[in-house]
Amino acid sequence: MYELESEGYLSIDTSKSTHAIRLGSVNVSDTLLSKNELEIASDVLEHFAHKSPMDLEALATMDYIANFISPQNAGDKSIIHEFKSIKGTKFNEKTITHTLMELKDLGLVRSK
Repeated sequence: MYELESEGYLSIDTSKSTHAIRLGSVNVSDTLLSKNELEIASDVLEHFAHKSPMDLEALATMDYIANFISPQNAGDKSIIHEFKSIKGTKFNEKTITHTLMELKDLGLVRSK
């Protein structure tokens, strides 16, 4: 994130109690990115730019658990259990379930 900020792609404001992340002054399409990299960047911006830091925390944690911690093809219940063991009561049941479903809908998590 900070590398993207230093390159001008993102603007990160830490002046308040949370980080505000916005697009920076450099237009992504004006860079030396390949067509595939531009598509990936556009997809990330489309799906995640409007998310709050809490939303992004839940998504990143869920992605990490489902793709790196849990056994391959772990079930939803197992992934959710691991999420709760890491995050405790910070996120409610509805948010946890929605986060997993969102990642599954985007094809970023595969589970039973």
